Amino acid sequence: MVVKELTDEQQLTLNGPHQCVPIYKDAMTGNWVLTRYDDCQRVLQDRNFIPANIKPGLVLLAERSGHSLQHLCTMSDMFLPALGGDHHRWLRALLARTISKGPSVAELGRSARAHAESLWMQGVRTGELDVVQDYAEPLVAALTSQLFGFDNEIAHALEGLGGIISIYNFGCSLTTLRHYEGRLERLVDPALAFLAREHRDRPTGPIGTFAQGLIDAGSTDTESAMAFAALFLISSEQTASDIALCIRALVTDDAAMAAWAAPRLDRMRAVNELVRVTTPVARLLRICPAQMELGGVVMEKGDLVSVMIGAANRDASVFADPDRIVLDRPTTHLGFAAGLHICIGKQIALAKLTAALEPIGRHPPAWVMTHDVIWSKFDLLRRMTSFRVAF
Repeated sequence: MVVKELTDEQQLTLNGPHQCVPIYKDAMTGNWVLTRYDDCQRVLQDRNFIPANIKPGLVLLAERSGHSLQHLCTMSDMFLPALGGDHHRWLRALLARTISKGPSVAELGRSARAHAESLWMQGVRTGELDVVQDYAEPLVAALTSQLFGFDNEIAHALEGLGGIISIYNFGCSLTTLRHYEGRLERLVDPALAFLAREHRDRPTGPIGTFAQGLIDAGSTDTESAMAFAALFLISSEQTASDIALCIRALVTDDAAMAAWAAPRLDRMRAVNELVRVTTPVARLLRICPAQMELGGVVMEKGDLVSVMIGAANRDASVFADPDRIVLDRPTTHLGFAAGLHICIGKQIALAKLTAALEPIGRHPPAWVMTHDVIWSKFDLLRRMTSFRVAF
């Protein structure tokens, strides 16, 4: 295996716990930063530590700039990872019902394997493949359409939302926010039409069930459309990047690549190990519910807490030789969070990841070219826009 120009500007988020000061206050943001596994797990398991929502910041920015960000604000109220309390419980229950009406995890896995094999073999035949743009993104788009029954019209309307998850990262400009505000505004009519059509024609299907839940809750048109946008966001937007990150970790490690090709490997355990190593969601924000002591420091009510999942997943006191990929490692990583806010689509995501990685063992790339990879430092989410391999 030949690797060219392999760099990762986000490695600082994955260096494991700070041995001298495992809990510290960030001088720039004022947030508490947790890097030890036990501390991170404790906060994630405590349902009183609610997620931080960006809506107050969006409202303030809209007031100061004079630009409406209404749809982004509404979508933030429908974005499950950013919600707490009764609203979180209602939306989580609705999403669980919605997912249960779609294909089973086993059915989705079979379909994913067929799609993955076809897309990967196209790259093998042409001699080169962009893992993000030519493989992960079209694979996830096809599977999301299958899961929720998207038709061509709504799939086209959703195309413009690519990258919208960047609003939850640091450094998002007003120009970017206004761009996505416009995209969301244009999505309202086609989203409402799709929800109404599915509710009428397939009331017991995934989207018909989702639409009925919104009706029962008395959601406005804007709330319904933004809830639909959030459904797309959590079901597909990050998964494509997760796939690319896991593939990158696998194909740039000769020992891991050889282990992946072994016929009796426990694939689900192996994929969980790749999620631990890559930690696509590197950091989560929580709000301290009351004055408390944690790891020798005193936090005050309302303090923001950065839970560094990427560091926790490389805690040597929990994971022996944490920087090494050990595909048969029993692991209790925090890559899907934990507690009340554990990723609701965890099993679906694992099925997609497992299927997406399967063709690689049979047809591994000969060259890995990473000079096109673009990273953003200290983001909540680790993402790539391009990652090329050659056969």
